[in-house]
Amino acid sequence: MLIEHSKFYAVKNFIYSEGRLLERKLFQYFFENGSKEACVKSLIAYQNDDGGFGNGIEPDLLTPSSSGIGIETALYIMDILDYPDKEILSGISNWLINNINDQGYIHHPPADLKDYPYQPWWENPNKDRVLSIAGLLEKLGVNSGYGEDKILDYAMQIEIPSKIEFYSYPFFIYALYNKSFPKGQTVIEQYLQDFELFLEQNANHYPLFSRYWYHAIPFISEDIVDKCAKVFVDSIKECGSIVNPYPQLPKWDALFTLDGLMILKKFRKFD
Repeated sequence: MLIEHSKFYAVKNFIYSEGRLLERKLFQYFFENGSKEACVKSLIAYQNDDGGFGNGIEPDLLTPSSSGIGIETALYIMDILDYPDKEILSGISNWLINNINDQGYIHHPPADLKDYPYQPWWENPNKDRVLSIAGLLEKLGVNSGYGEDKILDYAMQIEIPSKIEFYSYPFFIYALYNKSFPKGQTVIEQYLQDFELFLEQNANHYPLFSRYWYHAIPFISEDIVDKCAKVFVDSIKECGSIVNPYPQLPKWDALFTLDGLMILKKFRKFD
C-alpha cells in the first residue's frame, strides 16, 4: 500500500501536533528509527503503584486510578510493539488478582470516576473488558498468576453472539489466545462466519486497522485486507488525520490515525 509523500508528511505533522508523547514515540519507532524502549518508557508514565494503568491513558477516562480499559490499552501498546515487558506484565497480573471479583470480572467504574473528566459511557458496566485483558496477557506470554481460573469461569458463562458488534471484540481476543478455553474454536468460527459483512457494515470504523480488531487480519483473505487498507488510507484528510467515526471526540483523531498506520506497517501493508 503506497502512501504518497505529501500525505505521509501531513500525518507526521498531525501526530506531532496533536498526539501525546506516547504517540510521538510510537511514530518514531515505527517510522523514524526510534526505539521500543523509548515507547515503553512513555507508557510507564501511565502506570500506578498498584500495577494497573490509568492517568488518562484512555483519553475519555481521566481519573488517575487504574481501570480495565487502562490496562487493555497498555497491553495493546506492548503487543503492537512486540515488547512484553516482564515488570509491567507482573504489575498488571498483580492488579488483576486484587481487582477481579468472585464472578470473574473487574469492578467498574473506578470509585473516583466522577471526580475527573470522563465520557458518560464509562459509567456503564464493563464486565467483558477482563476477557481482552486476559487474552492479551496470554498472547504476551503470561499463562498463569493473573486470576485466570476466575476469568475462565466467567468466559464459560457468556453466550456466543449471533451478530458481531464493533465493541464485542474482547470475547474474540480471549477465544483467540486462551488455549485452555474449551469453547475457543467455536467462538472464533462464529465470529469469522459473517466477518466480511461486519467489515462492510463498519467500514467507517476501519476495523482491521483499529486497536480492537487487527487480531483478525491473519484469518481474512489478502484481497479483503488490502481493500480495507485502501479505505483507511483514502480516508486520510489533507490535515493528516483520518476521518474520525466519532467527530465529537477529536482527542481520538491522532490515536486512530496512528493505530492504522502502525497496523499497516506491522502487517507489511505499508510502503
